[in-house]
Formats: sequence, C-alpha cells, structure tokens
Amino acid sequence: VCQRNFRKYMALRDWGWFVIIQKTRPLIGMPNPEEELRLLEEKANATYGVYKEKLDTKETLLAENKVIEEEKKALLKQIESEQGNVSQYHEKQTQISAQKADLEVELSTSQDKLAKTEQQRIQATNDKKDLEQETVTVKKDIADVEMIIQKLEQEK
Repeated sequence: VCQRNFRKYMALRDWGWFVIIQKTRPLIGMPNPEEELRLLEEKANATYGVYKEKLDTKETLLAENKVIEEEKKALLKQIESEQGNVSQYHEKQTQISAQKADLEVELSTSQDKLAKTEQQRIQATNDKKDLEQETVTVKKDIADVEMIIQKLEQEK
C-alpha cells in the first residue's frame, strides 16, 4: 500500500493542479484571516476600554487620596492645636485649683474671725446691758440719796 501511494505521488508531483491541491489542503477548514483580524481588533478594543476605565478609576482614586491626606493633615494640625489648648486648660485648672484652695483657707480663717468677732460683739452687748443696769441702779441710788438729802434739808 505504501509503495503504491509513493508511486502515485512520484507520478503526480509535477502536475500543476496537484501542487495547488497540496498547498491549499492545509488551509481547508481554517477560519478567514480577515474575520480573525476583526475579532482580535474587537477583543483588543474591549480590553483597551476596560484598561482605560481602570486608568480613569485609578486617577480619580489618587485624587481622592490626595484630598483625604490633606484632610488628615488638617485634622492632625487641629488635634495638635487642641492638645496644646488642653495643656493650657490643664495649667489653668491647676492654677485655679490652687487659688480655690487658698481662698477656701482664707474663707475658713475669715469665718473663724467672724465667729470670734460675733462672740465679742455679743459679749460687749451683754457687758453694756449689765453696765446700763448698774448705771440705772446707781442713778436710782443717787436719786434716792438726793431725795433723802432734799428731805433732810427741808426738815431742817
């Protein structure tokens, strides 16, 4: 069988149509190259569209990242300034607490002094009343003595 096929090949290999058939036989059933090219272009355009969309998304995300970083820096500055303010508030609070303690001590001493002064005033008022009573009794005694003296003088 092989020899027979080889003899046929040797006899037909110089025939023109045989050469054309041999050259075109592998191309039978192959797709159209123009159609393949069109499909590849569509695929490339679709892929490029997705790629372009991804690039646009990346640019917008980078822009948003810059805005977010600026906001972050602004917030950090604000926090630092507020922490500075917090330390000032703590300093003021300690100063005010010290002043409050001093004023409380001063208040307690003033209250003690007021209580002592009030007691002295009450004592002085009581002493005055006692002295007024003594004065009244002494005046009565003097008046009585004067009356007695007048009576004695009148009797004489």
